[in-house]
Amino acid sequence: MRGDEIREKGKEMSEDRIRLSRLEAILQNGDDGIIVLDRDRKIGFVNEMAEELTGYRKEDLLGDDFLKILDDRYQGLMEEMMVSLDDNYDQKVCTDVEISTADGMRRECQLSVARARTGTGEVETYTYLRDITARKAMEM
Repeated sequence: MRGDEIREKGKEMSEDRIRLSRLEAILQNGDDGIIVLDRDRKIGFVNEMAEELTGYRKEDLLGDDFLKILDDRYQGLMEEMMVSLDDNYDQKVCTDVEISTADGMRRECQLSVARARTGTGEVETYTYLRDITARKAMEM
């Protein structure tokens, strides 16, 4: 490789790092809890808001079944949502659910679920949790 090719490659790598850093900041600092699942509903990614909403540390969720955090009444609904998405990568389904926090409390959340195929061809499910407890309390 010539010097100018090495410099250009270094510049591209630096730009990639900046984009990755920006994306990570967006994922970590948003208002929604984001939890990424594999095909078997095993948790592979948890952002800081998801930790805050659920009361679980990321380390305690990674590798576990997503149903762990859903109130028992909503586990069947989540299964139905997953089936309805199947291989539909341009669709998102949403509903209100209750989650069970690490300390045994219940929190009302809006749950949005979408599917995507990764660059390596694997299918991932993206779940977004938004705390709606205060809104639900005002509706009563």
